[in-house]
Amino acid sequence: MSHDWPHGVEKFGDSAKLFSIKPYFRDQATKEGLGCLEYTKLLNLHQPKYWLSGHMHVNFESVIKHENKKITRFVACDKPGVRSEYLAFISFPDAKGSKSLTYDREWLSILKACTPYFSYRRDGPVRFPKNIDKELSKEYNWIMEN
Repeated sequence: MSHDWPHGVEKFGDSAKLFSIKPYFRDQATKEGLGCLEYTKLLNLHQPKYWLSGHMHVNFESVIKHENKKITRFVACDKPGVRSEYLAFISFPDAKGSKSLTYDREWLSILKACTPYFSYRRDGPVRFPKNIDKELSKEYNWIMEN
């Protein structure tokens, strides 16, 4: 689950329908791609069965087929509003283990390391420093100790 979409996820769904609902997405997708490159790295590394996002304020689904034949179902939900259908019910029939929500330590370390680089301006994709891996490792260690 993430706020932003993994970069390029629109290519695995009905992008024509997406661009008809949000026409300005076509330009962004063509120029620099929609979503966050770092999330794509996580998507490819973990290959979860489901990836849920918001942020783009539109309902959208896609299916990502990984090289090892695993599949990730991407579901983006619209924001709450009068004319939006933002509520989605998703069944996880093969879920095992605890049925409670918990924090993911790796994800918390990513948030902690990356937050200083986010901007509230609309000036293109986030640019992380080349040594972001060292920062991620440092923050992961801090989270594990605290």
